[in-house]
Amino acid sequence: QWAAASLDNLQFETKVEAVHFRENCFEVHHNSGVSYAKNLSIGTGLSPNIPDFAQPFLGKQVFHAINYLLKIPQMSGKKVTVIGGGQSGAEVIRRLIADHDALPQQINWVTRRGNFFPIDDSPFVNEFFFPPYSEYFFNLPGPQKKEINKVNLLASDGISMDLLEMIYRELYEIECLEGRGKICRFFPEHAVFAMKSQGEQLHLSCQDSGLSKVGNLQSDVVILATGFAYKIPGFFSPLLDHLDQKEGKFSLNRDFSIPWNGPQGHKVFLLNGCRHTRGVADPNLSLLSYRSAMVVNSLLGRQVYDLEGESAALEWPAPVPAQSFSSSNGASLSAQDFHFKTN
Repeated sequence: QWAAASLDNLQFETKVEAVHFRENCFEVHHNSGVSYAKNLSIGTGLSPNIPDFAQPFLGKQVFHAINYLLKIPQMSGKKVTVIGGGQSGAEVIRRLIADHDALPQQINWVTRRGNFFPIDDSPFVNEFFFPPYSEYFFNLPGPQKKEINKVNLLASDGISMDLLEMIYRELYEIECLEGRGKICRFFPEHAVFAMKSQGEQLHLSCQDSGLSKVGNLQSDVVILATGFAYKIPGFFSPLLDHLDQKEGKFSLNRDFSIPWNGPQGHKVFLLNGCRHTRGVADPNLSLLSYRSAMVVNSLLGRQVYDLEGESAALEWPAPVPAQSFSSSNGASLSAQDFHFKTN
């Protein structure tokens, strides 16, 4: 609040509806009018990842974990299924078992992971959250980036050890000391692939990755702790044909700008949507100052902030220049040969 109050160029409660490029500038259309800019920085963040099978059922019985506290659902005596084996799933489980006088009848915790793994917070793994690794990752081939992000998943998406131990102790107390029996069933290496409703109950079809057996879980409530994903904002539609993107993900230059075939004196920067090009650290605040400095240097065309010589415990290969976006025949496009769609 202090930082926001110190800046007079912030605008809240303003929904951007469309972005166009006309008359050599970006037009940002929003519910308060139109703003004009030479460059854009997009930091709309990540959106809840909703599996396709759950989309038709979203509502009081099925919702994403991000909405759990907003709904404050009554779970006492109900059958509850939590899908997702990361931190948010664990936090939901902890809350479900916290009040021993209002416990659900049954809790199912389902994850595709091999177990309910803790986050890897070890010293050398934390090197992923330093600029040298971000630069190294940026220059890797696309398929290799995807595989490495999978391997390094627990560096960012595991469960805190304190929370795991808390859940374990709580369940031990409920099941053994209070003698209530097993109220929480754990399903590692299981993937839910279908959902249907029968009366007031939901039936989930799931398959284990080892034996490929298909099972069925009955639930009154399903909580989707299925994480977050980057989705291109709808207001980008007028510019999409001119921005380098594939399968809903933007390509990136080293300075976090999106390659496009428009005037190169105008840039569109993307922040917190670059995990596929910058690695597991991208959504974290640890590299915020580094990213911001990179953008400032790019906007001003000079080195305002010195980003060279960052210290690191591990040695990563030196970065190489990224390729620029060009036309289909390989020639770079200038402002004179570029035409925009404005619809």
